[in-house]
Amino acid sequence: MEHARRGGRAIIRKALQQLEAAGFVEPLGNRGRVLTKEGRRLLESVSIEIKEKLEKKHVELKKY
Repeated sequence: MEHARRGGRAIIRKALQQLEAAGFVEPLGNRGRVLTKEGRRLLESVSIEIKEKLEKKHVELKKY
């Protein structure tokens, strides 16, 4: 089982900057960032792909 680890702010900031440059997140004033339509679309397609692969390996997950 994996344990939670503290992440460096610089790493998180760099990842968010890259996601913003790619058009997947956008700034929300001084309140942080939110997903764009493209970001939501990407997350949805990736989650569907992961779910399908997991269902092939673990048939009991199909009911979800």
